[in-house]
Amino acid sequence: MNKEKIEEVLSRFSDDMGVLITQCCDDGTITELPPKDIVELIINSWCDTVSKLDDLGINVRTEL
Repeated sequence: MNKEKIEEVLSRFSDDMGVLITQCCDDGTITELPPKDIVELIINSWCDTVSKLDDLGINVRTEL
């Protein structure tokens, strides 16, 4: 398993979520519900991350 690739995949997800979450949170508190398109981006990003980890041999089971 390539540790650098795994870190890259998880860092990208974390960076993406940081950008999206700052739009609806203030210091960890939700200030407004995110719009549907942002929720879809979060879900799609997570699914893409799970797929990339699966390609690296890490089987992640998720339920949304």
